Amino acid sequence: MPREVLKYLIYHECLHQLIHSHGPKFRELERRFPNFNELDNYLDYQFPTFVKEESR
Repeated sequence: MPREVLKYLIYHECLHQLIHSHGPKFRELERRFPNFNELDNYLDYQFPTFVKEESR
């Protein structure tokens, strides 16, 4: 998994220390992460494929 994806994932989880839901304020802060869209898309579309391949 790319290092930047892991950094984004950690950032996302750390935000939950401040905001427990995925509401508007959470999403606003989440979008501040550099390359948010690209990294979020990786988790949505590439990561599930990665997990399926690894579990075979």
